[in-house]
Amino acid sequence: METLKCNSFFAIADTHIGDIRFLYETLISTVKRLPQRVEYIIVCGDLVAGRGIYRLQELDAMPVPYQVAAACAVLSEVQQITKSKIILLSGNHDRTNDGIDLTEMTYRYGKSEGLDVEWKGSEVVVKLKDERIYLHHGFGYSRNSPHAPAYLAHLALKYAAFLERGLRITRFVHGHTHWLSHSLYYTSFMVDSLGGFQSYMKAQERLMPMSPPGGLLYTGNTVLAVTPDQKILQREISQDLRKRNQVLYARLCHTFIGA
Repeated sequence: METLKCNSFFAIADTHIGDIRFLYETLISTVKRLPQRVEYIIVCGDLVAGRGIYRLQELDAMPVPYQVAAACAVLSEVQQITKSKIILLSGNHDRTNDGIDLTEMTYRYGKSEGLDVEWKGSEVVVKLKDERIYLHHGFGYSRNSPHAPAYLAHLALKYAAFLERGLRITRFVHGHTHWLSHSLYYTSFMVDSLGGFQSYMKAQERLMPMSPPGGLLYTGNTVLAVTPDQKILQREISQDLRKRNQVLYARLCHTFIGA
């Protein structure tokens, strides 16, 4: 596993580009509210919606080639705003039902079209001054916590495995739960989780309120939550996103591939 060395990065996850519930304006608002320039934007999985992840997903998601083209267009816009190199990690949604990794596909297509982007598989370690930070998409859910108990147990095993190799991980960062939270101390390390950029289904809204979107800025030994302009978020989630995103994806694909 490669170790990146840097002085700052911004981590996000769960954009689900290609899904009818993608919060495009909320994502762009969040990126624009970064208080400083960072070396890397790290996307910790579920960049795109994927295909065949759940039953009848084809009713909610664009065909795969359009997901990839739209993702490249969004990443290009993020890069124009931040001037940062983009690192992609794969999540559980970043695949098709026949096993194609759509994050890798996005990386290869975006790279060929001039994006400053790299794909690091499913995990990466970042050396940031005195900290070693492990980033991964994550798995599992909890109604009462941003960190699923099964995933925390998995991280404890990862921590021990790293120690056996002479590496002490001080912080673990994950997405998947769409729940923005940071600096939970768990046994011997900190755990952070990243907010998603996807509105809830009606069934989800009945179970729990929507968790705040946003990402985490890492600079030195400091972690800062960066969230979107709340007026933009509220305006966007009140829209008919199915209708809006059909138009949005057509524009994004035309912008990036000219077709």
